[in-house]
Amino acid sequence: MLEQLREVYKNDPLAREQGMSPGQRLHFHQVESGPRMKDLETWFKKQFAEGREPKSGLGEAILI
Repeated sequence: MLEQLREVYKNDPLAREQGMSPGQRLHFHQVESGPRMKDLETWFKKQFAEGREPKSGLGEAILI
């Protein structure tokens, strides 16, 4: 999970370094980060279904 988030957060500085406009950055994030975020969503849903996360600090934060 943390590796996925790390990769998502690496994309914004990369987009800025390349001088992308806000619209270009949005498209870049949708293409590059979107699949990773989908994977994270699937992981979270599995954690909730198995009763693992809702009792943790992370689970409580996600439920808010």
